[in-house]
Amino acid sequence: MTKIAITADLHFCAANLADIKKGWNEMIDHLITNNTYDLLIAGDLFETYNIARREASFGTIYDTLAEPLRRYLQKGGQVLAIPGNHDIAGPNQKDALVSLEEYMKIVREPKGLYLNNTTGKIYVHFLPWLYNATKSPDE
Repeated sequence: MTKIAITADLHFCAANLADIKKGWNEMIDHLITNNTYDLLIAGDLFETYNIARREASFGTIYDTLAEPLRRYLQKGGQVLAIPGNHDIAGPNQKDALVSLEEYMKIVREPKGLYLNNTTGKIYVHFLPWLYNATKSPDE
């Protein structure tokens, strides 16, 4: 049986970080315990796209998100994410997910991808939020 987990609107930020950390760790633990090795994140990982400049505790927020992802990847998990409206910067600017590219594949434009898992290939078509609104007029 193929198992795929889908989540969205995590909104990592400094406010209530202890609760966010607890919930995120429980989610990753649940995936590992239940042998669910494909995680799709449908946007809004962060509360704001320029979290590094707005949040004095960005390092803490990043570590809260990254440490459980490391565990998940070590167990064979794969993570694919699309930016949500809270993650997207303006034209020609980097989105908030850039710092997480070592842990997940970020899909920034509409496209289909295969999830490779133990039971075969599953085709998923990704449609990031307002893809054209994030492009510069020259693109």
